[in-house]
Amino acid sequence: MSLNAGKESREAHYQPRKEIMAGFSIVTNVNSLIAQDNLGKTNFTQQRTIERLTSGLRINSSADDAAGLAVANRFRSDIAVLQQGVRNAADGLSALQTIDGGLNNVSLLLDRGRTLATQSASGTFTGDRNTLNSEFQSVIEEINRQAQAIGLDPGGQFNAALKVFIGGGRANNGISETANGAVSIDLSNSAVNANRLGLAGVRALGGTEGTTDIGNSSSTNIENILADVTNSASVATAGFTEFDFSGPGFSDEGSATLAVNLSGVVDTSTLTAAINSAIAGFTAASAAGESFKNAEIQAVINTDTTGKQQLAFTSSNAAFQVQAGDQLANALLGNFDSGGPAGASLDVTRTGAVSATTAAAADVISVVVNGGGLQSPQTVSYTATIGDDQATVVAGLQAAIAANTTLSNAGFSVTEDGLGQASFTNGNGESFQVRVVGDASNVLGFGAAELGDSAEATYNTITTAFTAPAAGSTADFRILLEGAETAQTLSITVASAATIQDTVDEINAAIANNTTLSGAGFIAQVSGTDIVFETTTNGGGGNFVISVNDDDTNPLTDFTDVGATGVVLDAGTLGEGTGLVESTILSGGAQSTGAALADPIEFSSLFNGNDVQNLVVTAQNDAGAVNSVNINLTNANALTIDQAVNAINDSLQASNDTTLQKIVAVKERSGTGTEGIRFIANLPQGFSVGVGDLANNHGVANDTGAGDVLLQSSANLAGGSVADISSRENAEIAVSLLASAVSKLGTLQANVGRGQNRLQFAIGLATTQITNLSAAESRIRDADLATEAANLTRTSIAQQAGVAALAQANSAPQAVLALLRG
Repeated sequence: MSLNAGKESREAHYQPRKEIMAGFSIVTNVNSLIAQDNLGKTNFTQQRTIERLTSGLRINSSADDAAGLAVANRFRSDIAVLQQGVRNAADGLSALQTIDGGLNNVSLLLDRGRTLATQSASGTFTGDRNTLNSEFQSVIEEINRQAQAIGLDPGGQFNAALKVFIGGGRANNGISETANGAVSIDLSNSAVNANRLGLAGVRALGGTEGTTDIGNSSSTNIENILADVTNSASVATAGFTEFDFSGPGFSDEGSATLAVNLSGVVDTSTLTAAINSAIAGFTAASAAGESFKNAEIQAVINTDTTGKQQLAFTSSNAAFQVQAGDQLANALLGNFDSGGPAGASLDVTRTGAVSATTAAAADVISVVVNGGGLQSPQTVSYTATIGDDQATVVAGLQAAIAANTTLSNAGFSVTEDGLGQASFTNGNGESFQVRVVGDASNVLGFGAAELGDSAEATYNTITTAFTAPAAGSTADFRILLEGAETAQTLSITVASAATIQDTVDEINAAIANNTTLSGAGFIAQVSGTDIVFETTTNGGGGNFVISVNDDDTNPLTDFTDVGATGVVLDAGTLGEGTGLVESTILSGGAQSTGAALADPIEFSSLFNGNDVQNLVVTAQNDAGAVNSVNINLTNANALTIDQAVNAINDSLQASNDTTLQKIVAVKERSGTGTEGIRFIANLPQGFSVGVGDLANNHGVANDTGAGDVLLQSSANLAGGSVADISSRENAEIAVSLLASAVSKLGTLQANVGRGQNRLQFAIGLATTQITNLSAAESRIRDADLATEAANLTRTSIAQQAGVAALAQANSAPQAVLALLRG
């Protein structure tokens, strides 16, 4: 092979390299630039590796791992919350342990109280019970002090629904992350003072301390009361007496009637035993009955400083009212007639005018009764025959009342005295209204209100035929709206040859000048040859009756002109010698409304069909939360005071708020004998009743002026009760109360113990969460030192090599000088 061939072969072999080789330059040192770039990268890597090794963290800035940093920061934040949450739980646990220790002290105090009560309850004890009672009262005072010290008195720091925020929760199923991360410990019903343990509360005292005495050898002692003929004749069942109790959840038609068996009752001790036996045996056949049982009312004997004794009733958890069901019970409550031992009469009587007339026609005489404890008006009727006298009509009506269980159970009756006076009576001490309709001859002496040719069942529309009156005739009409206490009089004068329309126009003009009738929507209208009286829908469509008085020429053909007698239809009044003001007693120590607490709030019937009044009852619970309920009184639910009280209590119970449900409205007589409404409650923090503007001047009294709301704030009724062991009988009751208190305390301790356990479990979970979250954060944020150490070695070698290569590259241009030397 020739030399040229070999040369050509070598040139062909090296041809590609020749294409990529750069020219030799002393201006741009490419190799130096490459070496510098790589050395810079090596330095950066080495710097980051050294930072990780010295900090121990893989992520030192967002640039290191932005996504990982976000996750690690969330973990770190959760850990911080949980760590504080563990401290919160530890603080809560310490507080509960302090409370638990206090409850243990209270338990020891109860033990001491039971010891003292048991000692005093012994019939063989010969020491001074007053000395025992002094220490016993000290025990109760110390219970109250310690309850306050540990924050479990009503309204205390820990007598609330507590939440300890720990964290670690997750939002799920509508529950927020915050809510899921908190431990709830409900101690809102865990107050532990004497009142909440049942050792103190409210007391209804019969009679007056220092005056009333149903014990010892007084003329009004138990033996004389039971032997009195008037008292024994008043009872519904021989050998029994009745007390009626009203309180939260058991009032109005749901009030609890207690029949007490008097067999074996000879003194105050056996009396309280008989009453408490009746309470224990009371059958709770309804929700109202259950509420009465839950009130835990007890009968006790109060011995005052003068040694006189009175019957009293106590409760630790409910305000209540006691009403005598007969004269015997009224005597036991210390309410006597002329000094006793007969109890004050409970009769409320409405007596008519003297009447010696007999029925002139076969009239249907109807009696409509409102009030008197009735929740709706009741009607009884008797169809008279011509010649029936008052005694006959009264006997017929009494038979109808006896057949009407609602009226008879409410204590209603009708009698006549043989001298021309008929009387309607309520024997339960309840005020009422009575109206007599259809007695055209006024046999009963209650007037002759009529229904014209209308049906008896409803009378919001009354129709009568029209007869043209003589010129200048005058007529007086009397209209009584249902529920109203007095009738309204319309006087008209009819011109000569007046038509039916002229007469109706005169009547309506007179109505327009009467605010009561016009407010009720009462009008007269022409219907063919008849005049129709009615109450319009705008007025509520209320019922009414009419009578015609002193009519020259009666234009209302179907009405009898009864002359000046008219229709007498006002409220039932107190009978002669009654003691109705003293037939009820209230629980002292409770919160109550009323002007200076002396009298109840006045009430007048919402008898106009469009009458509406608003009440707002507001109360604060132990935890400080304020709740209220709006109550609307209308013609439909407050026609009588009984209906109004029932509507108020129904609204309170329907509020589903346990604090508002402790308030009850009761009927009570003022010092003048007028029935009113009183609100009472066993709520130490009090309550208020906002009374809206009067509806056409009807409803719960509000004397603040037009449009203003009267705020009735509650205040304490005098009295109250604290368990005592000053007598054997009271000591026996105290033993029972203390046994119940031990049970209640056990329930409260269980609440506290349950809270401690929950916090301990929560601390355990939070600690586990902290451990796992810390591990997860470490895996993301912390550096792997083994890896980083290897990286440091690698970058150190690379750095050294790079420095050497850079030095070689920087010296390469000096080779050009060799060419210049040649």
